[in-house]
Amino acid sequence: MSDGINDKIHDDLISHDIAIRRVTGDCQRRVEKRLDRLASDLKQLAAKIDPFGTDRTDARERRINRLDAESKKIIDEAYREIGKENQSDLIRVVRIEEEATVQALEKAL
Repeated sequence: MSDGINDKIHDDLISHDIAIRRVTGDCQRRVEKRLDRLASDLKQLAAKIDPFGTDRTDARERRINRLDAESKKIIDEAYREIGKENQSDLIRVVRIEEEATVQALEKAL
């Protein structure tokens, strides 16, 4: 009888593992998408700050400092968004884990 219970728990855990892998893949795709947007935003920012370029050292230093400050703002915002999304996903995973554990044990018994 215990082999049957173990098999049921094993099967449920395999199904559950597949569901968690789907959530993980979804999270990864969203983070990658956000990082791609971040790279694009930074390229646009660089083009806006220095559309023509110049050889003057003082102007170049001002542009670099401005680019640095603006880049930090964009990066900070991206990480805030990623953090919020990941926190939400982690809460979802905890709830899924809780339900899956209880259901696996209930089905097996």
